[in-house]
Amino acid sequence: TLMVTARYLGNKFVKPLIERHKAEGREEGMAEGIAVGKAEGIAVGKVEGMTAGIAVGRFEGREEGIATGEASANRRWAEWNDRRIAAERAGVPFDEPPPAS
Repeated sequence: TLMVTARYLGNKFVKPLIERHKAEGREEGMAEGIAVGKAEGIAVGKVEGMTAGIAVGRFEGREEGIATGEASANRRWAEWNDRRIAAERAGVPFDEPPPAS
């Protein structure tokens, strides 16, 4: 969508400016139009780069969060099972409910 917007703005404002300057024979106007086009391209590139960076960061954060949550759940189950086995060996009733998943 950013590329579509940039293309639209370029066609609506920059292109007519360049064409008008060409028709008037003003070379410096063309240079100005090219500079504006480059600036818009750089701005769009930065936004796309930031958008991609945010998406990657969210994905990595989500994956890290899932891994941390799974490790925590596994640790709680292992600790519960150790207590259950210890109670069984000691002949003590074990009525502690298993951890919630």
